[in-house]
Amino acid sequence: MTSKLNSLSLLCLMALGIVSTSLSADPIDLRFNNPTCPSASQYCITAQIKAGSGTNVKIGNSTIFITYNTAAISNPTVQTIHNFSTADGYGYTPQFFALQTGGSGEGNYNIIFGPAGDTGGAITEVLSTSTWTDVATFCFTAVSASAPKNLGFNTQYTGFNKSTNSPTDTHTAGTYTGSATTTGADCTVAPSGTVVALKAILQGANYNAGTGLMANGLAAVIPLSHPYTAAPWQSVTSPALTSIPNDMVDWVYVEAATISGVTYTVVERKVGILQRDGDIIDPVAGSTTGLTFNSLTNGSSYYFIVRHRNHIGVRSANTVTITANAGAYDYTNSNQLVGTIAQQKSVATGKFGLFAGDTNQSGSVTGADINQCKAANGQTGYRLQDVNMSTSVTGADINVVKANNGTVGLTMPF
Repeated sequence: MTSKLNSLSLLCLMALGIVSTSLSADPIDLRFNNPTCPSASQYCITAQIKAGSGTNVKIGNSTIFITYNTAAISNPTVQTIHNFSTADGYGYTPQFFALQTGGSGEGNYNIIFGPAGDTGGAITEVLSTSTWTDVATFCFTAVSASAPKNLGFNTQYTGFNKSTNSPTDTHTAGTYTGSATTTGADCTVAPSGTVVALKAILQGANYNAGTGLMANGLAAVIPLSHPYTAAPWQSVTSPALTSIPNDMVDWVYVEAATISGVTYTVVERKVGILQRDGDIIDPVAGSTTGLTFNSLTNGSSYYFIVRHRNHIGVRSANTVTITANAGAYDYTNSNQLVGTIAQQKSVATGKFGLFAGDTNQSGSVTGADINQCKAANGQTGYRLQDVNMSTSVTGADINVVKANNGTVGLTMPF
């Protein structure tokens, strides 16, 4: 990122006496650490310093200069951590100046070390060479979790005086380390709501009874954003991934619904990640327990419907009663009978998965699906007609669809 020093910043830095090419000993290391996301709209990270080497390493009037990408984070504020004040004899309190121009953000923040009561520029506190000391926490408005933050330090304008305001009495620059990652989110807001643990298998993902895992042949072509964006799918807002998890099979679409007679009322729709072991989890970093719903009522019961872009959807044969952490509902251990209708395909002894082949998302497998696969034969990538999820449409896909031809799912409107 190109960083430019604004006039207000320059005045501040000149006042602090650190704009200089004359450097001396005792390098100072500087880093960002401990990123947190207090809310979906906020990103915070702590600046820390330590002595790179030397003994009796002290800091007087000094400034750190940060730079960042405003497409990812913007509008920084600062919370002072270390103790300093006008009582230290320097005549100023903590100062922070920020400027954002286009996609480039920058800011500078002055620091000094030494317990309150120091006078005349005397600094008594010594930096450790082994322990990082918190300086301040910077909090930003989170603009995009997938955009690179490029959060770091401009080493040209960051500088540390040893004990006085003299520009010839400065520390050398040590190692300056930016944010934990420059390629996206380095923390994720934990979802709030009720976590429902669901488990399902896709016939097309080639379940292996020996390992208990599905294949993840689509890993190289799965999009970072979910594919359920056009009819017949109803709109679902879901964060994009920054990378595809190693054990991700594909995106799935899940509904929580109530049913009165033959009338479905969808209470909430979610998009989740289907893992190789069949678990359906939130599409956020660190998620392991299930799919989070925000509109379900504690103590009430719901049917859960799992849908996939080229498989026939399956509805839970029974309802799940919502509690603080609703128990797991496993579609894989039985054929989810609704009346006399068996909703799934046997994929191994005692294991059942969603029927593959509904490429036009009509709720059944018909000649129209076969014709779609024939027309796409030879095509590669992330395609609806690739029902065996191998990244290419071949005769093997056509054979799967033909074998399931005539399979009709429950009538479950989107």
